[in-house]
Amino acid sequence: MMRSRISKLFGFLVIFSSLFQLGITAANTGSTKPQAYVTLLYGDEFLLGVRVLGKSIRDTGSKKDMVVLVSDGVSDYAKDLLQADGWIVEVISLLANPNQIRPKRFWGVYTKLKIFNMTKYSKVVYLDADTIVVKSIEDLFKCQKFCANLKHSERMNSGVMVVEPSDKIFKDMMSKITTLHSYTGGDQGFLNSYFTGFANAHVFEPNLSPEVMKSRPVPEMERLSTLYNADVGLYMLANKWMVEEKELRVIHYTLGPLKPWDWWTSWLLKPVDVWQLSGATQNVREQLQETLPGTGGGSNPNDDRVVKFLFLLPLLALVFCFYRSFAKMQKDFFVSTNSLCDNIRHVYYRFRSGGGLAYSAVGVSPTSIISSKEQFPIGSHPPAYLGGLSVLVCFTAALVSLGLAFSLVPRQVMPWTAHSGALSTNSESFAYEAGKGHQRHVSACDAASWYYGLGMAFLAVTAPSLPCLFGITALFPSAGLETVLLVGTYHFWSGSKKLESCLPSKVGINGCWWNNFGLFYDICLRALGDQSIFEGLGRAGCPSDKNVEEPLTSTNSTNNLGFRNSKEIMAAEANLLVGTYNRAAVVIASGKGCTLYDVEGKEYLDMASGIAVNALGHGDEDWVNAVTQQANILTHVSNVYYSVPQLELAKRLVDGSFADRVFFCNSGTEANEAAIKFARKYQRFSNPDEKQPATEFISFTNSFHGRTMGALALTSKEQYRLPFEPVMPGVSFLEYGNMEAAKEAIQRGKTAAVFVEPIQGEGGIYSATKEFLQSLRDACDAAGSLLVFDEVQCGLGRAGYLWAHEIYGVFPDIMTLAKPLAGGLPIGAVLMTEKVASAVNYGDHGSTFAGSPLVCNAAVAVFDKVTKPGFLASVTKKGEYLKEMLLQKLGGNKHVKEIRGTGLIVGVELDVSAAPLVDACRSSGLLILTAGKGNVVRIVPPLVISEQELELGVNILSKCMSAIDETLDFLVLSLFFAD
Repeated sequence: MMRSRISKLFGFLVIFSSLFQLGITAANTGSTKPQAYVTLLYGDEFLLGVRVLGKSIRDTGSKKDMVVLVSDGVSDYAKDLLQADGWIVEVISLLANPNQIRPKRFWGVYTKLKIFNMTKYSKVVYLDADTIVVKSIEDLFKCQKFCANLKHSERMNSGVMVVEPSDKIFKDMMSKITTLHSYTGGDQGFLNSYFTGFANAHVFEPNLSPEVMKSRPVPEMERLSTLYNADVGLYMLANKWMVEEKELRVIHYTLGPLKPWDWWTSWLLKPVDVWQLSGATQNVREQLQETLPGTGGGSNPNDDRVVKFLFLLPLLALVFCFYRSFAKMQKDFFVSTNSLCDNIRHVYYRFRSGGGLAYSAVGVSPTSIISSKEQFPIGSHPPAYLGGLSVLVCFTAALVSLGLAFSLVPRQVMPWTAHSGALSTNSESFAYEAGKGHQRHVSACDAASWYYGLGMAFLAVTAPSLPCLFGITALFPSAGLETVLLVGTYHFWSGSKKLESCLPSKVGINGCWWNNFGLFYDICLRALGDQSIFEGLGRAGCPSDKNVEEPLTSTNSTNNLGFRNSKEIMAAEANLLVGTYNRAAVVIASGKGCTLYDVEGKEYLDMASGIAVNALGHGDEDWVNAVTQQANILTHVSNVYYSVPQLELAKRLVDGSFADRVFFCNSGTEANEAAIKFARKYQRFSNPDEKQPATEFISFTNSFHGRTMGALALTSKEQYRLPFEPVMPGVSFLEYGNMEAAKEAIQRGKTAAVFVEPIQGEGGIYSATKEFLQSLRDACDAAGSLLVFDEVQCGLGRAGYLWAHEIYGVFPDIMTLAKPLAGGLPIGAVLMTEKVASAVNYGDHGSTFAGSPLVCNAAVAVFDKVTKPGFLASVTKKGEYLKEMLLQKLGGNKHVKEIRGTGLIVGVELDVSAAPLVDACRSSGLLILTAGKGNVVRIVPPLVISEQELELGVNILSKCMSAIDETLDFLVLSLFFAD
């Protein structure tokens, strides 16, 4: 019995031990799940990419599983090839993109998230199908739960990722897939939103010892270095990374459809050492079989030399274009007197300037095109054969390029060709139903696919010219630079000849010559693809100053926000600033003298001067020195303390005017607001016994005194006032120049002050008469009212006198100043007599920023220059010259009603809106303003402008007058042919 019990007990122990061992084995088995490399394939277009990726992984010696997740759109033929290469093929359904607004090609990219659900693997390394492994990356499996590469210091790139699959994480992603924002509209944007703290994750360090790995907390996320995800793109031909090429592990080709394994496109990329696989002597494409898709015709490596030559044929045509010999050829082929090349350039300049093709651009108008006799130096004619040869080359280049695009470029470049070919052989494998396939896999009849294919073909045709033309690749370092010099020299020469034919006789060519040469030299040194010597010819002429400096455009100025062009800047502003300004579509980057430059480098002759602000132009040396020197000493202390620059400016203003005292503020509107308060305070101070002293104000038609509530009440334009009513009450508007009406209103005794502009700027450039201002002076004196002259725009030299009221010999009690006073820095000033100032006490008014040392020192520099002997006389002379030129050029135009103004504040009144003319001038490189009811062209250039620049501006204005009729014709046609 005992033996039986012992036997049973022993058997039980054996069974228990076996079960325990099986449990341990099962546990160990569960903890040793395999690891794998994973990629995705949506269609056959990137089949070759996956095959190249697999070969590159195996060539590094890796034995781990390679898994490719394929969608229903992948053919059985492709699956068989992948399995033969050693890939484990797993068919999956596409995960639809939940974003309504997304790029069309992003339809199924969220499918990449399914790698987080591959729980049968303990860890997976995901690689995009356009990556190549050039060195072992087995150490990536040491990463923790999630690793990826960080681009641009803030965004994660999903091209290479290490993932620890988790059913919990995947379900959480699926629950948030419709709520988390994706900045790209695809999976990468979603992952950046999901892993919010990724930018702060520690960098993955594969060489840490096991002891250190065990001692530190397990990180949720780690960042991969550039070693594991090095981008190569069309604009990264030099392959410049922060690490040595020999250290790189994974190369990621971000060229879209153009990939390095294609025979006909691989030569676009610089064949650097990273193409060499570990231990191999041949590069990637030389190791591929000739039968692989995308390599057709590439059995002979020398074929690509022929392809290079054929692709570069269009450049030969360009050389003939730069000789501009088409004028000779056109006598036999076209009914035209102008060179076809000139006409193309004409359209090109207009397009680059941002203007409509209906507008005439000065310097590129048909009247300025050089005749065929001026095509070559010393009056020589182009040989007869040259024109015919150029035509032959052009047509040959076009036909060959088109043939290459449709016949030779592989299906990675034109996806629909592969699709169409497959339809004839195995149409079932390419069935595309709702929710199946992928948008990269397009229908042959889809119009969008044709546009896409043509675009890619165009890229394939034109991209080869970039390395040669701009010398930015090691393929043709010397030939590329020589081409730049050759083409640039002829273009530079022809541009100078064209300038000579269209510039006014008084405008020298030297300034523009050196300006264009500087831009051309800049191209050769920097090899910038988006810069051109065309830029310097945005308008046909420059100031005749001998020392013309290079414009400080966006290419050589700091852009901390990373904007690449004006469109991006304008789009960004639309989301940030309050929409109070209807801006012109120009982003000004810099200025010098009377010339401004936008971020693209286009020049503009500034005859608006920041709305009559930049009296000394841009970058005046004395003004700059005054500002920089004061900035190094003291900028702001508030009006709690005294400062010397404020005292110096006040003394100059008092000594040079009727005034006894000055109050400083920050703008013209603030100056008028202060004048309102001072006028009311004066009436209470002067009439202490009256219970209701005078509190009302008189203003005039077409007046503009500012946009804050008090100044707005004095502004006559209803469109400014009505949205904000009720404004300050007690304001009467009288007809500007009506002496009797003004005298009658003032005599009622309720008027605290009369506000009047000696020359109305915003109102339409209307000048008062001596009789009118004198009648106001007499009526105010009789009634005890104050007379306030608003010289915010017309004062400080603008009218050829220091103060505009000096023209009439009538002096006010108060004068407000602002715009030109500090040369561009914010300032306002209220000048007044002692009788007004005596009514103002401590605390009656004030401003934190007003009269700062920095701004006052700038204003001192402006005042000193304006009051130099001869300066004001030169303003008067230039003003008369400007009006004389306007009368000469525009006086006979049917739309010009009147040309008026004093000094350098001039208006051209039209019988129609001036907006089309202002827009046309801006497109042609001239900045002017509107005024009045929108029918007056306002010209308020810097006071330092030269007569040559004035003549240039008038020429541009004259040539752009046709824009008025073209706009009217368009409106008439719209009325008759509107839907």
